[in-house]
Amino acid sequence: MLFRSIGPASNSDAALRDMLNAGVDVFRLNFSHGTHQTHGDVIRRLRAAAAEAGRTIAIMQDLSGPKIRTGTLKGGQPLQLETGAELRIRVGDFPGEPGLVSTTFAELPQMVKPGDALFLDDGHVQLRVTGTTPTEVTTRVEDGGPLGEHKGINAPGATLTSGLTDKDLDDLRFGVEAGVDLIALSFVQTAEDVHRARAAAAAAGAGAMPIVAKLERPQAITHLTEILNACDAVMVA
Repeated sequence: MLFRSIGPASNSDAALRDMLNAGVDVFRLNFSHGTHQTHGDVIRRLRAAAAEAGRTIAIMQDLSGPKIRTGTLKGGQPLQLETGAELRIRVGDFPGEPGLVSTTFAELPQMVKPGDALFLDDGHVQLRVTGTTPTEVTTRVEDGGPLGEHKGINAPGATLTSGLTDKDLDDLRFGVEAGVDLIALSFVQTAEDVHRARAAAAAAGAGAMPIVAKLERPQAITHLTEILNACDAVMVA
């Protein structure tokens, strides 16, 4: 079985036909990007191309899950984070400056504790938590470098409150209505995350929609057996 992710550079009619002819069976739509309108257009064109080619395909809706990112920066210029320096991450929506950046993910200060590691920008910058308040995380830079705007914050030792966000629920309802065949659930930590997604899909009218659990958090490995029993397939992300 061949999987293929569909992005802006690969969703022309000619590209879709080429992928079908190459034997792609499952097309993944990444709902971290795009709009309902753009995804709906790709779904319609995929179905039409598959019918023209006499192929049976599946369309997988990949829900984005909670996004923990830094915010904008003054002047839009990257910050140079020096090893050993202090960096504060404050909840809010404001331009960051030397020593202080923002995040709109309000749960972050409650998720982490002193001693926890934080990885920014896919691990290019590594931090160690030294303190927290209800609205701010204080860290020490352990491996510095440039930090641009809107970079991911990975807290591998922290537990997210839920694998489903309001955006995920809205996207899931759209996907069910648009006729997707599978749902990929991001940041699965326990079987309860899968059960919650299955119930939401059923409430949207999906019936027995297959759920793919994406394994990208350490907690998922701790609960792997129960997750395997709850989902229909897994994706290592």
